[in-house]
Amino acid sequence: MRISNLISSIIILAVLTGCAHPIVISPNIEKIGQNTVTQPINKNVAYYIAEDVRTKEVITPGGGGDKVSYQPYRDIETAFYKMLSTVFPNVTKLKTLNDVDAISKNNVSYIITPVIVTDSSSPSPLTWPPTKFSAELTCNITDAAGNPVLSAKVSGEGAAEFDEFKKDFAMSGKRATENALLKMQRALSTAPELRSDGSMPVINRRESKNEQTPVSAVTNNQPTTYSVLAAPVVEQSGIRVALVSGNPVTAAAPVEVTVMPATPLVISNNGAQNTNTKIQTVEFRQGVSSVTVEKLAKKYGCVGGKGAGLITPQGPVEVYRMACDNGRTFMAKCEMRQCSAMR
Repeated sequence: MRISNLISSIIILAVLTGCAHPIVISPNIEKIGQNTVTQPINKNVAYYIAEDVRTKEVITPGGGGDKVSYQPYRDIETAFYKMLSTVFPNVTKLKTLNDVDAISKNNVSYIITPVIVTDSSSPSPLTWPPTKFSAELTCNITDAAGNPVLSAKVSGEGAAEFDEFKKDFAMSGKRATENALLKMQRALSTAPELRSDGSMPVINRRESKNEQTPVSAVTNNQPTTYSVLAAPVVEQSGIRVALVSGNPVTAAAPVEVTVMPATPLVISNNGAQNTNTKIQTVEFRQGVSSVTVEKLAKKYGCVGGKGAGLITPQGPVEVYRMACDNGRTFMAKCEMRQCSAMR
C-alpha cells in the first residue's frame, strides 16, 4: 500500500512539474553579418568563457507545464565569435582568464567576458515549445591588465507561433539570441570607450542606408523637424553621453527631432548685434533626464551653461543638448530614460 502511494505521488509530481525538453538555441550564423554601421575598431580582442559556464545547463518554462533545457553559452559561442570578428580585426579564445602567453602573442588589447541570462514562456496548455524567449547579453570588458573598460548590456527578444515552431521547436530561442548578438554588435562598434582616443565612431556612409543630417538652427518662426541618427543604448552605470564638436549628428537609428522656435538672436559678421539678419536659437527646456546627463557630462569635461536641455517633445524618445564652457556640445538620445551618445 505504501509503495503504491509512493508511486502515485511520483506520477502526480511528474505531471504537475512537467519535463524538460532539450533544445539548441544557436542563432543562424549567416544572419550575423558584417558591421555596416561604423568603421572597425582597430584593436585585437580575446574572449573568455569558463568550461563549467560553457557547459552549464539552463532550464526555463515552456508550454503545457513543461520546460525546456539548453546550454546558452555553448549554443551561441560560434555566433558570438563571428559577431566579435565583425567589430574587431582579430579575436582570440582564451583557455584561462589569465592566459598571459596568448594575450601577449596575439597583442590583445581587450578581454571580453560574456554573461547570458535567459527566460522563456508559452501560454499554450497543449504544446511545450516556448512561444516567447528572451536573452540578455552582457559583455564585461577589461584591458589586458584586467582594468575595467566597459560593461555593455543588451536584451534580445524572440517569438514563434505554432506554424513556425512545429518545424523547429527552438525557433523563439534562436531568434532571441540572434537579436541579442546583433544589438551587441552595434553596441560595441559604437562605444567610444573601445577606441584609442575615446572619440565617437565614424559612420560608414558607403554602407549605411541612413542619411546623416546635422541639427541646424531654426531659420523661421515655425518648428523645424530633422531626421537625426541616434546611437543604440549601451548601458554603463546608467546613462552615457559623448562630446561632439561641430560635426553632424551621426549614429544608427533615425529619430525625428523637432526644434522649437525661440527669441530671435541678431548677429553680424563681426559678432555684433544686427537687426537685418535673424537667426533663431533653440529654447532651453529641462527634461526628466537633464540632471543625469549633466552629471555624466562632467566626466567628459563639459560643464557650465544652462545645463542639458530637451530639444524634442517630451515622450518615450527624447534628445538632449548641452552647451559646454569650452565651446563644444554634448548630444544624447534617451529611450525610456535610457540614453546613448549621439555625434
